[in-house]
Amino acid sequence: MGSRRPNRDQKGAARALAQRLGHDFANVQLLYLALVHRSAFAEEQLVESNERLEFLGDSVLGLVITDALYRRRSEQAEGRLARARAELVDETTLAEAARRIDVGSALRLGRGEDTSGGRDKASILADATEALIGAVYLDGGFEAARRVVTGLLEPVFDQRLGLADPKSHQSHHQVAKPLAPTAAPPEREQDAIDECQQHAQP
Repeated sequence: MGSRRPNRDQKGAARALAQRLGHDFANVQLLYLALVHRSAFAEEQLVESNERLEFLGDSVLGLVITDALYRRRSEQAEGRLARARAELVDETTLAEAARRIDVGSALRLGRGEDTSGGRDKASILADATEALIGAVYLDGGFEAARRVVTGLLEPVFDQRLGLADPKSHQSHHQVAKPLAPTAAPPEREQDAIDECQQHAQP
């Protein structure tokens, strides 16, 4: 197997991205792994790609968004909340968030994927964003992951909710609450956090 260590330029790009992301990694290897696309994994014969972190990050992202919707849209039924969540965690939304902090510049891609525009491909950017969220969760816990998700999606939260439910967005816009709650999480949220932790274990 090839070395899993990024070169100096890749390390520098990754650390610059971490600053834009707003998280100081205690375990920087998690950051590096979150940026390894499967094309680099195959081409460089690396030990692992970012796909497992992507799997974990998808669950963490879903919990953060579900909790925010539950708190900010207390008048809405489950069906509308589910549609709003789908808007906020879809590929387009995540790719846009990734472009705002230039995730593409830090990706570790295979040469073919790189030359074919992979650094701006929506699917790759969305997957890497989920992997980064998973990495932050493992490195700093749920509240660190919540802060990162808030930073990524707060700018488009109400806009995306408007696409999912224009009437509700119009009536709720003036009293919108932040993604991150001020109160301690309820017991059900702690159960969901425990479930995410189980996903993280080998």
